Amino acid sequence: MRCLAWVFLAGPALLGVWPGRAPAASVSAVLLGTVRNESGRGLPGVRAQAFLDGYPLVSTRSDSLGAYRLVFPWIITADSTVVVWWTAEETKLVPAVAVLRESRAARRLGLWDVAIPRVAAPAESVHDPVLCSRGTVGRRSAVADTTGSDVGPENRPEKTPAGN
Repeated sequence: MRCLAWVFLAGPALLGVWPGRAPAASVSAVLLGTVRNESGRGLPGVRAQAFLDGYPLVSTRSDSLGAYRLVFPWIITADSTVVVWWTAEETKLVPAVAVLRESRAARRLGLWDVAIPRVAAPAESVHDPVLCSRGTVGRRSAVADTTGSDVGPENRPEKTPAGN
């Protein structure tokens, strides 16, 4: 019951709407692509799931060729973090992650490593994640940015957190 109350109270704040306030400008974001293994073969049945500030937003599974398509609301003015994880049922594959938007607080704290790909959003964006086998030397392909978006200064942490 507490969970339902929390969702009822926190949901509008996360989505940028609150009674008495005009709703924030929102569009539909589309992220699509093909989930592949290290050899380039499409991976069927991989779960692609978008998260808004850590809460599940939408999910889908890749088709028989590894293709996926996520459609979700995108609040233009929100200061939120949106990430997508790709996870396979096959436990020997390492999940992949990409950051679509990083909140100011997340950047300030350096929560998301600069090696994690950044994907442009909210327009229709293409990202082809690669799921590597556990134990693969150099996991380079697991974090390769296939979008050509580069990690610009706006996505780098302002400073390194203490203790790192």
